[in-house]
Amino acid sequence: MDRNRPNGEAFSAVFKVADEAVDEVLMRLTKEIFEPTTVPDLTTVGSLDMEDVRAIAERGGVAMIGMGEGEGPSRMEDAASRAMRSPLNDGDIRSATAALVNISAGPGTTLADVENALKQVTQMISPDAHIIWGVQIHPEMEGFVRVLVILTGIIATNI
Repeated sequence: MDRNRPNGEAFSAVFKVADEAVDEVLMRLTKEIFEPTTVPDLTTVGSLDMEDVRAIAERGGVAMIGMGEGEGPSRMEDAASRAMRSPLNDGDIRSATAALVNISAGPGTTLADVENALKQVTQMISPDAHIIWGVQIHPEMEGFVRVLVILTGIIATNI
């Protein structure tokens, strides 16, 4: 066996897992953006839509999508931090010129909680970045939060 040549089966298996992970993130992204317009009685603040995605994308550059989840007392900070450290990211997020942040959380969520999550994001990107955010309150998500982030304008050396 030549160790310098990738094993076809192993490569296919790894690629399949990576492809499924990307599909999962894109499916959740679509759901998080469109759910407020299709689910009755869903409480939203600053509801996001495709125009917001377009506004971020128009700023150009390399984009990154990240998603993080959290539970417990530091759930907002944990979820935002995980979203910003996405394994799909291959660039310097400090250079991001725009961010779209979607927070899905339970009914006990406060504005201070949301500010904590947004602070995690803003501390990791350019101080001049344009930020659009929205929050959806889901009754079944008590004590749990999901943060989805799209960053654009990232400097990536491998792309």
